Amino acid sequence: DEGVRLSQEMHLPHRESGAMIGQAMIAATRGDDAGARRLIADAEAMAMTRGAQDVLTGVQLTRGVHLISLGRHDEALSALKRAFDPSDLSFHPVQSHWALGDLAEAGYHSGRISEVTDIFDRIDPDGVSTPWQKMAEQYARPFVASGADNIEAAVQSRHVQRPSRILAARPGDQSFGPGGHRWRLRQW
Repeated sequence: DEGVRLSQEMHLPHRESGAMIGQAMIAATRGDDAGARRLIADAEAMAMTRGAQDVLTGVQLTRGVHLISLGRHDEALSALKRAFDPSDLSFHPVQSHWALGDLAEAGYHSGRISEVTDIFDRIDPDGVSTPWQKMAEQYARPFVASGADNIEAAVQSRHVQRPSRILAARPGDQSFGPGGHRWRLRQW
C-alpha cells in the first residue's frame, strides 16, 4: 500500500503500476482471487498506457502465479510463455527469466513440459544472469529434469540446489540481508 501511495504522491505512474503488481502477487499467493484479478488488470491497463515493459513482464509473472495457485496450469503456462516471446510487449530480456520456475511448474502440471524445455534451450548460458534468475532456474530443475519420474527424488538429488542455498552463497549481497528489501523500497 505504501508503494502505491508514495508513487501517487510523487506522480510516478510507472512505479504505481509496479507497486500494484506487488500487491497483486500478495493477493494471489493469499488466495484472494478477486483482489488479484482486479490488481493485475489495473496494473496492466496502467502499464499499457505508459509503455512500461518491465511492469508488463511482472503482470504475466503474477498472472501465471495466480493461475497456478488456482490449479489452472494450462492458462498459467500460456500467460508465462508470453514473457519469453520477443514479439510480445511483456517480453523483457532480463526480467522474463525470473518466471522460469513458475513456467516449469505450469508446464509440468499441464503436461506441456516440452514447451518449457524449448524455452530453456534458447537461453544463452553465457548471457546476463541475476540472482532471481538463478533461483528460478533452480526451482525449475526438478520439473524439467530429463527422466525424473518423481519430483521429490529430483529435488533431493545432489544435482539440484535449493534456492535457499543459492541465497546463502551470496554473503556480500546486501539486497538479501536483514532489512535489505525495506532499504531498497525507501530508496526510490
